[in-house]
Amino acid sequence: MNDVIERADLYLDELAKLGLTLARDLHERACAAEDPEVCARLALAFHTVSRGVRQSLALQQRLARDRLRAEAEQREDRKAAKETRKAQVRAAVVRLAWTEKPDWNEYELRGRLSPILDVEAETEEFLQGARNRPHRREAGRNVS
Repeated sequence: MNDVIERADLYLDELAKLGLTLARDLHERACAAEDPEVCARLALAFHTVSRGVRQSLALQQRLARDRLRAEAEQREDRKAAKETRKAQVRAAVVRLAWTEKPDWNEYELRGRLSPILDVEAETEEFLQGARNRPHRREAGRNVS
């Protein structure tokens, strides 16, 4: 999809440049025309071409705005996914700590766990979860 948008942006840029060149030529010819009828036709052609240039530029701006909006939405979605995954991992660690070590200190664990989760949250694997990675207990032995 990005390739299509980039290609459209390039085409719009080229159309705007070509249209601007043509509009400049029509302007010069209209200003130099001796016959009022020829001048009027050239002025109308100039108006039509310059309108196309304005529309091309406006569409380029709209595409740029849409692209920025989509990127911002992706960042927000990713941030929300990270926070959700951190909460899932934190809850799993708390449950595990509760069953494995009943005398654990929740505040100490949270203080040590948060920086680890912040670093891990920057990796793509973190968002995908533990589906693709074996559990630590299983990593050292052959699981059939």
